[in-house]
Amino acid sequence: MARSLNTRSAVTTLFICLIATAGLFFTFAVPPLQKPDEEAHLIRTLSIAGGHIFCTGTSTNSIPLEQGIVTMMKEVKALKLANHAERKFDLALYNKSFFATKSDLHTQSYIVPAIYCGFPVVPYMPHILGISIGRLLHLNAYLVFFMGRFSMLLIALLWMRWIYKRTPEPFRYGILFLFSLPMFLHQLSSYSYDPVHMLLAASLFSVLISFKQNQNLAIMWIIYVGLLLSKTGGYELLLPLYFLIPRYRIASGMKKYVATTVIFFATLIVVFGVFKLIELQAIAAGATLGKGVNPVSQIMYILTNPAHYVLMLIKSTFHFGIFYLQSLIGILGWLEYGFPHIIYFIYVISFIYIVLRSYIPKESLVSRKKLIALGLILIASYIYIVTIFYLLWNPVGAAITDGIQGRYFLVFIPFIYLFAIQCRQRWADSLKLKFDMPGWVSGGIIIAVAVTCMYSVLYRYYF
Repeated sequence: MARSLNTRSAVTTLFICLIATAGLFFTFAVPPLQKPDEEAHLIRTLSIAGGHIFCTGTSTNSIPLEQGIVTMMKEVKALKLANHAERKFDLALYNKSFFATKSDLHTQSYIVPAIYCGFPVVPYMPHILGISIGRLLHLNAYLVFFMGRFSMLLIALLWMRWIYKRTPEPFRYGILFLFSLPMFLHQLSSYSYDPVHMLLAASLFSVLISFKQNQNLAIMWIIYVGLLLSKTGGYELLLPLYFLIPRYRIASGMKKYVATTVIFFATLIVVFGVFKLIELQAIAAGATLGKGVNPVSQIMYILTNPAHYVLMLIKSTFHFGIFYLQSLIGILGWLEYGFPHIIYFIYVISFIYIVLRSYIPKESLVSRKKLIALGLILIASYIYIVTIFYLLWNPVGAAITDGIQGRYFLVFIPFIYLFAIQCRQRWADSLKLKFDMPGWVSGGIIIAVAVTCMYSVLYRYYF
């Protein structure tokens, strides 16, 4: 027994070390602007750093931007790497003076496109810290860029450690699985709102399952505010997860519970509503919808053709299901390169294995009603995201919904894991695996997967 625990501990330590190593790799090995929409998010980060927290994107919304940063963006874009697998990054671009020259520091007026003004403010703060340090040290533009990525990664790793330590041991497998996904690690240091809202969702999971009477309510409120304000939309349906917490852990009596719940959600809605209204005004000012896209007409079409809407949901799921799964695990860059199929297979089998291998104490089991509610929340969240894209991205009456990527579902991984192990233990406990995979097998698979994923990045951009 002791030997088994030691082996498991060694494998977990190896796993955590490789997660940190992979995070560093994805931070510095992936060239600038080669993560999803990274240029847009970089400009938004620089805009906020310049004091334009709420902007309109008009001609008057110009920010002073160093010539070095403008040149860096032009040089990288000139390589036309996105969606051109045959093109490689030119390492000669890094062959510059360590510190910025006087001409690099000369500023010019740069107009922020209106649509970028609708990006939320909260998730860019870690990047701004790194950029500010780089600017203070007068580093060249490429180093300033990577300082922003690195500061996000460093904060993320510390945050991940807090989540892992706070999460009760039986549930840590789900957290480690999320942290090990290539797409999660790829996005962890990217200029994007992905890192913050992914970590906030993982934090919400950890707080929910470790909730103790009156101790975590303020933390949960902060997490919910951050989660709602770190994304333009899509995760509002995670709010009902609050009701999975046993009532007695929130308040001693029904009246106090109702009052606490009303105050909790009322203050949450007020804060969310104020900030979201400002963001929506900025989005509306610069929104450019595709041909045939009209949200109002699409809503009317859904209301008058509900059967078509249901059929659209079914068709979209079957048509893009494999793509959603692969891009959730990892289709990197601008959805242009991934990994050998065996890597995706290993991740799917690994998830099934940890669900069958996990065992949680009876006091952590939720009631049947709450378990069904959790399942319905997950299904409703999926439908909600698909519907948002159907309204804003697809022509009126389209047969399927395009534009959705698997990474949008990363926030749900811990909750899917929670739902799966609760279902397995409640209704199919006989399926529980009673053996541990040999440490040398687990360690070998982990190292092989990590090396393969890293090689795929190097091959895409440098070989």
